[in-house]
Amino acid sequence: MAPALNTIQQDLHFQSTLLVILSLSVFLLGTAVPPLFTAPLSEGFGRSIVLQSTNVFYIIFNTLCDAAKTQNQLIVFRFLAGLGGAGPFAIGSGITADLFRSRERG
Repeated sequence: MAPALNTIQQDLHFQSTLLVILSLSVFLLGTAVPPLFTAPLSEGFGRSIVLQSTNVFYIIFNTLCDAAKTQNQLIVFRFLAGLGGAGPFAIGSGITADLFRSRERG
């Protein structure tokens, strides 16, 4: 997204450079909390279903980012995409632990 910030600023008529940067940074804010929930959910319901669900959530809200007509919509959709984008980070180490024995992991 960073290379397209100038284009996004022009298309959505951002008044402030700070808001443009916020639209980039809010994604990372969205990735902060979900690992607290997705990792335990993957233990209870299985890693595949939780991983696929978070990926679908991520795809939906990234698609909505493309359809955003206002600054506020883009910022909210980026935050929600971050919620879905956190799934692979939280579940990835569990998948690795399932695939390899501890001595193979190092």
